[in-house]
Amino acid sequence: MLPPDDAALLQRIYEETKAGRLQWQRDDEDYFTAEVGVNVQRISIRRMWIEATNQIGADPYFVEVMMSGWNTRYAIVGDSDGWQAVRRILEAAFPGSWGSDAQHALEIFERKFQPKGGNDTSD
Repeated sequence: MLPPDDAALLQRIYEETKAGRLQWQRDDEDYFTAEVGVNVQRISIRRMWIEATNQIGADPYFVEVMMSGWNTRYAIVGDSDGWQAVRRILEAAFPGSWGSDAQHALEIFERKFQPKGGNDTSD
């Protein structure tokens, strides 16, 4: 469960993004940024990896949200309310790119295990 202030702030960022008042950019380093207000305060979102020498092709472990007066991290797991809120923001900013992790995994699973020779699913 998110702290109430985190939930309110992330909801507001989502609403402003969905309404088109926050315009997000993605840079070459995989940072997502939006600029707010006349004095241009930046909101940044980035995914973080924990480096392990024997782990090739690792997925990110955390998502970090940074803005003036507030920085936080949320685990990238299915039951993380923080990650779900951040993913909603990114999906609003980049439609079609930030669907469910489970749905993505299911699509990969189904592609890898297509039945050979039609609808026969026997071994």
